[in-house]
Amino acid sequence: MGKTHWLLYHPDEALAYYRQSLSVCQQLSDLEGMLELYNAMANIHFKKGMMDMCHSCLRCYLTLAGILSKDTARLNAFISIGRTLLLRQRYTEAKKIFTKALNLTTETNYRRERGLIYGYMAECYLGIGEKSKALVNFCKQIPFFDDIDDIEGKCETLRHLIEEKQLIKDVNWTMRLCSNRIQLSQMGSIDLQVILLVKSII
Repeated sequence: MGKTHWLLYHPDEALAYYRQSLSVCQQLSDLEGMLELYNAMANIHFKKGMMDMCHSCLRCYLTLAGILSKDTARLNAFISIGRTLLLRQRYTEAKKIFTKALNLTTETNYRRERGLIYGYMAECYLGIGEKSKALVNFCKQIPFFDDIDDIEGKCETLRHLIEEKQLIKDVNWTMRLCSNRIQLSQMGSIDLQVILLVKSII
């Protein structure tokens, strides 16, 4: 029922059912069930913008993932916790969490997650005013572009790289990156395509 309410976007009703289910799972010591429920509840709190509640659920999710030796769940928990900190502009704390997440990935395993983490770490560095380190992380993200399904995020990465090339007056690279960004936007929403085309003309 919780999933049904969430699919219909009735978040409060979904949370009520998830809490009831969580109580049952706790009584039965059903750790797998608790893991799934804390993750589901965290997602709802995130969508509602309730970052403190989301963070609390994610901490429980992370603990259970560790107990159950579920590496993918641990990685997802770290990334999600980092995102809640990033949205609350707690950049230094977020960077530490993303570093832990990065250590769970390799060049070949969890490529999508590794690419996303580099982007999030770049945002952390921008937040604390270390633009050069941010650009390094944006550059590290590029080899993982094909594994990332966030078109808008990839366009944002290219925007930072374009700005850097403009500053050093590297016309060829600037033009190439602008072209790549416009091509990439065509895989996204109409709004994204229009915004980038307008910016490329101005």
